[in-house]
Amino acid sequence: MNPDEPEPNDISPGRSSQDQDYQVSYAASVNRRNIEPVARQSPPAISVSFLLIGINVAVFAAMVLSGVSAFSPNVSELLKWGADFGPRSMGGEPWRLVSAMFLHSGLLHIFVNMYALRNTGPAAESALGKMSFFLLYCLSGIGGSIASICWHPAIVSVGASGAIFGVFGGLLAFLLSRRSHISPEIFKKNLKSMAGVIGLNLFFGMSIPGINNACHLGGLTTGFVAGWLFAPAPNEPRSWGAKQYLGTLGIIGVLAVGAVFAKQRAGIASTQGLASILSSEKIDISPKESIYYSDGATESEAQELGRTLQKTKFFNGKHNVTVELTHSADGIVVSFIVKTAALEKPEIVKVFEEIGKELSVNAFNNKPLMIRLCDSELQILKTIRIDGN
Repeated sequence: MNPDEPEPNDISPGRSSQDQDYQVSYAASVNRRNIEPVARQSPPAISVSFLLIGINVAVFAAMVLSGVSAFSPNVSELLKWGADFGPRSMGGEPWRLVSAMFLHSGLLHIFVNMYALRNTGPAAESALGKMSFFLLYCLSGIGGSIASICWHPAIVSVGASGAIFGVFGGLLAFLLSRRSHISPEIFKKNLKSMAGVIGLNLFFGMSIPGINNACHLGGLTTGFVAGWLFAPAPNEPRSWGAKQYLGTLGIIGVLAVGAVFAKQRAGIASTQGLASILSSEKIDISPKESIYYSDGATESEAQELGRTLQKTKFFNGKHNVTVELTHSADGIVVSFIVKTAALEKPEIVKVFEEIGKELSVNAFNNKPLMIRLCDSELQILKTIRIDGN
């Protein structure tokens, strides 16, 4: 058996949905100088944008100082700090819908998000006013979190990108609301800039694996609606009236309906394959490799499993790998998360069959063993039974 046969890109367990959200697309952020002249008001004396950047940076610094990796935090660490995860967010911990938008999965991730917020936030704040901007940011972040659960109920998600896409949407709505009050040349220039930024980011979200485009679209939609409602009438002060108050209640109502659907989706996820993994006991074999154990499995069994996986070179300390160990009526169950495309390669399945035989003999004294291969939605894709003896 060649235990190194699975390619790193074929097996991607334990990832967070936004830990690859640092693509260079954010470098094409909105040119603030183009948007701000459309908003005749001056930026507020106290910048909410920079306050939000400060909060995000402070949270990230606190995570790192507590021992979380600055470059590749694992799933369990992100969950401890408040990452969005359907079964938990919809199962008694709704605060995760908010906390997740202030967490990031690495230095590069927070850098590009804060760069985008620095480029777009002041323009939106100038256009809408600081209270409206702050509310738009928070509602968009929550909208992105709910959308993420609706589409991907069983992944762990972090990052400010849902809220930032809301800022994109808010700026676009503000620009469209001013169409009849600005010159066609300025309107077309700004519209082209905004459409390009939004389209480019969505394209990268669809093209690069591991990016949570559902969160982006949820934030973008929420932000657009909020921006349209919060935009002050031309030549009038930025003050709130019935339109803004009723509109805010309407947005909250729609988000509540979305949360009901998300709760149903999270309930389905909580009953699938590895849904128990994130609430199990855990041992770390290396900074990037963890084994969760529950349902009768013991710590000593998990440690022996880890030692055997190291001997087979499946655990090599180079890639984020998460494994679950449980007991069932059929015997011992070892579960791995793999990409669906990986199972299209017969050699990958054979590698896991060989790993199962090694585990049965060397870790579990020839006891019956079941290997489960699951996708990132925690649905079982394939089951391999090892009889033992």
